[in-house]
Amino acid sequence: MHLVSSYTLFIFEGEKVEKNIYEAMRNHFLNDVENTIVICAFCTHIYTLQKKIKRDPDLDVFMLLRDIPQNEHLQQISRVQISEIYMFFDYDGHIPGSSDEQIIDLLSIFNNETEHGKLYISYPMVEALKHPLITSDFKSTIVSSAKTYKAIINTQCFIKNKDYNYFDTYTKVQWNHLIDEHTKKMNYIMTDEYISPTQYFSQESIFLMQKEKYIFPVNKVSVLSAFPIFLLEFYGISKLNTLIGNSQQDNP
Repeated sequence: MHLVSSYTLFIFEGEKVEKNIYEAMRNHFLNDVENTIVICAFCTHIYTLQKKIKRDPDLDVFMLLRDIPQNEHLQQISRVQISEIYMFFDYDGHIPGSSDEQIIDLLSIFNNETEHGKLYISYPMVEALKHPLITSDFKSTIVSSAKTYKAIINTQCFIKNKDYNYFDTYTKVQWNHLIDEHTKKMNYIMTDEYISPTQYFSQESIFLMQKEKYIFPVNKVSVLSAFPIFLLEFYGISKLNTLIGNSQQDNP
């Protein structure tokens, strides 16, 4: 019997920054993935995705992506070959017409990588990954969800160390530091304890806590990147701690 090759699909909001992060991350992680990993871009923000899904609840995100010119490589793959789908989008609360209800809808639909796909959200946007490199108090770092965040964080990185703006320069020690800080930040958002998590939290529960603690009362978000949270769930708590443990206490 002919065996169909299996693919893991990574869907990014944008073409450039997220792809750079993914390629840099793969220098140190995900080398043990059995399936072939395919990456593609949605090329617009999360609220456009929600509108398309709302118009057609039966719409398969993979088929939607195949119609985007930048993803013509997907034409060589059939839907049955996709075994897992991981999606990475920004919160982007400053987008006109943005709605927290739309985010909740999407998180309820895209909550399983082996079905419709698993959605991960960065707060406020993808550049959040580098934020722990420029602050000694990441635990308390909250920001406005505005388009100016990207320029601000990039400027601050350039002032401290211009290489911080280039993900392909990140060492394993720096990746370990970023993963450690962001997973602790997730745990702090959920439990008020800035420690390595001992349990998993759904993307929906993280969003609801962001809304309760920061979005609704002060119109801000607690800075949090989706990529370390994905790695935590992909490897599991114990294995990820082992992978980053040797350099966890080193300086970035």
